[in-house]
Amino acid sequence: MLTGAGGRCALDNFAEGYRVILEWNAAHFPSLMLWMSNRGRQFAPWNGRHLALGVEPVCAPFDLGTAFANAETPLSRAGIATGVDLQPDMPFTTRYSIRVEEMDRR
Repeated sequence: MLTGAGGRCALDNFAEGYRVILEWNAAHFPSLMLWMSNRGRQFAPWNGRHLALGVEPVCAPFDLGTAFANAETPLSRAGIATGVDLQPDMPFTTRYSIRVEEMDRR
């Protein structure tokens, strides 16, 4: 988990000459979780073939659960939010974008 990612992450594919850019509301999702899938899902449709690097904006303490998210932790002491207080009568709206752009191959 990366904190302070600032709401933007990019992947540069130099071999094929493009860049993928993910942007999100960093006030809503202050951290960026990176995770790997290394053929671990043995059921359909993956059938042990899925290889990926996940890039996920989060307001969470990685995969430590709600008890950790709601407790005082090194993250909370550093001012990094690890949870969102959702209410049924208050809609939560956020925005993100994923775009692809050509890279200069010079």
